[in-house]
Amino acid sequence: QVYAWVKKFKQGGPDALADRRGKAKEANGQLTEMELKDLEIKRLKARLAHVSTEVAVLKKLQEFERMDVQQ
Repeated sequence: QVYAWVKKFKQGGPDALADRRGKAKEANGQLTEMELKDLEIKRLKARLAHVSTEVAVLKKLQEFERMDVQQ
């Protein structure tokens, strides 16, 4: 592992050792308009999936609450 770190450091300097896992790529103004729109679509789809899941969980919770009231 240390060999890989030294190799990265020699090739790219201290910035090459930065851990980017779980972080978004930096745009730096280099993304085209189409790429920006694709990123926005991806973000909106993820948001839609999150909200849809939240709604399904809330409906199921209400269903359980109704079942408890009836019993």
